[in-house]
Amino acid sequence: MVLPASHHGHNKAWYNIPPVLPDKYDPKGTYEQLGGIAGPSTASKGLISIFDPFGFASRTMQGADILAFGHKNRGVNVFVPDWFVGFPVPSGCQVERIVRAHTTQDVAARLPNYAHTLQVAYPSITSWGIHGYCWGGKVVEFNSASKIPVPYAMLASMEDPVDAVRYLEAELRVPHHVEIFDDQAHRWMAARAGLCNPRAKKECARGYRVLLDFFAEQWP
Repeated sequence: MVLPASHHGHNKAWYNIPPVLPDKYDPKGTYEQLGGIAGPSTASKGLISIFDPFGFASRTMQGADILAFGHKNRGVNVFVPDWFVGFPVPSGCQVERIVRAHTTQDVAARLPNYAHTLQVAYPSITSWGIHGYCWGGKVVEFNSASKIPVPYAMLASMEDPVDAVRYLEAELRVPHHVEIFDDQAHRWMAARAGLCNPRAKKECARGYRVLLDFFAEQWP
């Protein structure tokens, strides 16, 4: 499964997920040599998360917890690798200049070995998915959309070109959900989520509910 998503109608059961908080957040997961991990030890599903250029931001890590513990079966471990090896983009720095050192091609090339390492380390996990924010989303959708073999979703912002989003949607040949959050800025569900703004906070929470709904349908 790639970047989970959902229908417009949301199952009320998912409205009990933890709230998206505007302040500092204490992640529920652990940090291990394999990568940051959130989720129950009995999980049978694993989700590899590719953060945005700001790395282990508190809001991104809360998103990992929501995806891990909000699933109806509470059976998902979310793995957040340190793709930048301890050097995320500093606050206020030009993103483009930093990510040249960590291109989407580089990360995509490292994914198969990382996934294999996880499969060996966590044999109880029998089903795997992947999702990404911003720069990380491009790693997920690295090749042509028509070649994606598993359920896929894109939650786009008002800053993403509408024509490009709709073109990708038309190319998909698998169960999918594409939605444009047309009043939200880029990375509104990750490090730059403007959660002090009531509307941004509401839409960030709705975005995660969309993802959890999709888990229920496509990854039961």
